[in-house]
Amino acid sequence: MKKYCNTIVRLNILKTGNEFIMGYIDILSRTIIIFITLFIWTRILGKKLISQMTVFDYVAGISLGALVGSSIMTPDLGVLKTMLSISLFAFLSFILGHAVMKHLIIRKVVNGEPTIVIRKGKILEDQLRKIKLNVNDLLMMLRKKDTFYIDEVDAAIVETDGTLSVLKHPSAMSATKKDLNINVKGRGLAYNLVIDGKIIKDSLDALHKSEDWLKTLLKANGYTSIENIILCQIDDQNHLYVDQKDVTYS
Repeated sequence: MKKYCNTIVRLNILKTGNEFIMGYIDILSRTIIIFITLFIWTRILGKKLISQMTVFDYVAGISLGALVGSSIMTPDLGVLKTMLSISLFAFLSFILGHAVMKHLIIRKVVNGEPTIVIRKGKILEDQLRKIKLNVNDLLMMLRKKDTFYIDEVDAAIVETDGTLSVLKHPSAMSATKKDLNINVKGRGLAYNLVIDGKIIKDSLDALHKSEDWLKTLLKANGYTSIENIILCQIDDQNHLYVDQKDVTYS
């Protein structure tokens, strides 16, 4: 009887040891497979610096990381189910990213739009409230741009990734134009008239211009097809910038 009991104990110890080893092997194999799956999808989704991420990119990245972590530590899901869930989430992100690249309306909905928070040295409080930004945070962001005086700012824009872009008045720029007594007029903000072949009506409204005016202006400068223009800008000095799409040959 004693011998039988010792045999049972040894078998239980051996079984426990095997389960312990198999558990680690399972975690190891799942981690390797999920790592390869995640690596493939990150290559497909493309490159983007953390500083260039929009809010959606940031949230999607965190969600994908949480999904990967929980999948590794939840053996009951199974490797195939794990790969399917990760691939489906990444595929949906890929489709949405492609739609954002192709369609301006979807781009605005997903990424939002830049917000002007300072114009001609005046803080636009309604715009700050819209993006849930207070004056102290704005001043901190300005200091990080080496800007300590609001009246030196011609325009400040909060980009879709949360960073601040600052356009200083020419007299406050770190150049020698003021010291040389050179009278330089600021170019002001660049108005985006055309993006990806689509006319930006908000910019035309800000300039109090019509689509016919834009078409006439482009035609006068040798651009007959708005659909072939990837970006068209104009500034306060009426300097026109036009960049056409690359020509593809079939």
